[in-house]
Amino acid sequence: MKTLFLCSYFAEVQPLFETFADQHELKKKILFIPTAGNVEEYRDYIDEGRDILADLQFEVDLLDIATAAEAVVREKIAQTPYLYISGGNTFYLLQELKRKNLLPLIRKRINQGMVYIGESAGARFFRERTDAMCVLSIKFLLRFLDDCKRKYH
Repeated sequence: MKTLFLCSYFAEVQPLFETFADQHELKKKILFIPTAGNVEEYRDYIDEGRDILADLQFEVDLLDIATAAEAVVREKIAQTPYLYISGGNTFYLLQELKRKNLLPLIRKRINQGMVYIGESAGARFFRERTDAMCVLSIKFLLRFLDDCKRKYH
């Protein structure tokens, strides 16, 4: 069974998530990926999400996929009962997911029963297309990716 919990702001839907989590008989261990926030100045929502999960007695394993070795990331995704990808910059997140070819693995794990929780950017890439991506020109997108490479690599 495919189980997704997608939201724009996790702290706002905490009561809904508590009900959602209570319906699942899985070990309360969660892989928390904050990578989309790497290129953002404001990151408090990441701490809020992590703290909420800890308050709900989840064992939170924080992992930045941009800096972790691909083999480590793939192994952790393969083993976790819950995967949480927080918000931030959607383009940067997709870049890092594609860089390590993680999208097929995440899809496979969801099909195997892993519960996926996506907040903001973490929820957006499940749509066929995102509103923001529809209106951007390819020239702007290429310039953005070049800027990211210069700043963060």
